[in-house]
Amino acid sequence: MKKKMALFLILSMCMLGTATVHATESADGSQTENQSDSQDAGTENQKSGWQVEDGGWYYYADGQRATGWLYLPDGTYYLDESTGAMQTGWLNDDGTWYYLQESGRRAYGWINLDAWYYLDWNTGVMLTGEQEIDGQTYYLDASGRMCEDNWVQREDGWYYYGPGGMKSYGWLLRWDGWYYLDTETGRMMNGAQEIGGQEYRFNASGHMYENQWIQEDGNWYFYNVGGAKAKNGWTLDGQTWYYMDAEGVMQTGWLNLNGTWYYLHSNGAMASATWLQLGGEWYYVTGSGNMVTGWNQINGMWYYMYENGVMAHDTVIDGYELDSSGAWNAGLAAANAAAQGVIALAGNDLYSCYRWIVDNCTYQSFYEETPAGYTWQEWRAVQMFNNRYGDCHSFAALFGYTARALGYDAQIISGYTTSVSGKWVDHGWVEINGAIYDPDLEYELGYNCFGQSPFSYKYYL
Repeated sequence: MKKKMALFLILSMCMLGTATVHATESADGSQTENQSDSQDAGTENQKSGWQVEDGGWYYYADGQRATGWLYLPDGTYYLDESTGAMQTGWLNDDGTWYYLQESGRRAYGWINLDAWYYLDWNTGVMLTGEQEIDGQTYYLDASGRMCEDNWVQREDGWYYYGPGGMKSYGWLLRWDGWYYLDTETGRMMNGAQEIGGQEYRFNASGHMYENQWIQEDGNWYFYNVGGAKAKNGWTLDGQTWYYMDAEGVMQTGWLNLNGTWYYLHSNGAMASATWLQLGGEWYYVTGSGNMVTGWNQINGMWYYMYENGVMAHDTVIDGYELDSSGAWNAGLAAANAAAQGVIALAGNDLYSCYRWIVDNCTYQSFYEETPAGYTWQEWRAVQMFNNRYGDCHSFAALFGYTARALGYDAQIISGYTTSVSGKWVDHGWVEINGAIYDPDLEYELGYNCFGQSPFSYKYYL
């Protein structure tokens, strides 16, 4: 009987399989056996680490999906607070922006998307405003974009960030001109500035004045090509000279420089090669602008200026009589005297005077220089009458002054004629009301050239 009971117990235990026997102690100290399952029937294997679910990435820890910031040895990630899905691209976390790369890792430092952005190396926070990065200063706008090759207006003024985004200092050349940025702060400068020992001026937009006049407090100043203020000397603007004092103020009126006088008009322009009537008196300044004194030949006429530059008139200076215009024209007087000599010998008839010159003068090359007080026409007329010889220009000069003395509007012409050779040669003749009078060719060739000519003529260019 005992053997049968033992076999029954063994078979029963085999049938129960994984059943566990627990012994419990009864109230009287005896033990009883209880059975329980070793594992729950519905328990599954736990998930961990990165998992791809529904096309997205998720991270499991202790069998649960992680959310929010996830810090792993290979980087920092952000998992959606609601779903746990890994995020990429820009992330705004409580007003602070971060950038998550395609791998999900948080970015740091410079990144180039639609523009350049900078993310703090320690926190990954997107920076804005002016930032000192690797020893250079940059400006990142409110959206984080780096300002490049452009102006930025801040509370205290304008600043420029050049190509590459670095802040500019000192001189800046742009397509619209020159600017100057403070060498310490980079702020754009306005108004008058002392730079490198020179004075420059910048308008409200920071643009440097160059080759330009500026009026200030009733005075005029000039800023040269290059922008420096003109001071203490002559300044050329276009074809006109101006004079600036030590402060750069444009001068007007009479100016004495080392004993030489100049006259500056009310607009500051230096007078040159012209007569000046000032205070009822006449003055003359040369092409260099200096006021003349003493005897001066001007446009073929002689004038005398006193030491103060005033022109003498209606008086006798050094034995020479000056008329009301101030001129002493010795040459004209001598030429008119020669013309009167012809008239005295030939009569008051134009043709008779023409005929006398052709018949009594001969051709000879003439090389004498014209003396002071004469025009070349006056000198040749005088020499032709006195010597009875001269070249074609001498023939024309004597006949021209004679015709004028008779009341004709005679023009003494220098140009070219074809003569008998058919070639253009240098020549002189007279024209009265468009008609040609050529005493030289009539003398040399015998053609009637009184009011007509068989040859062609043209003026000097």
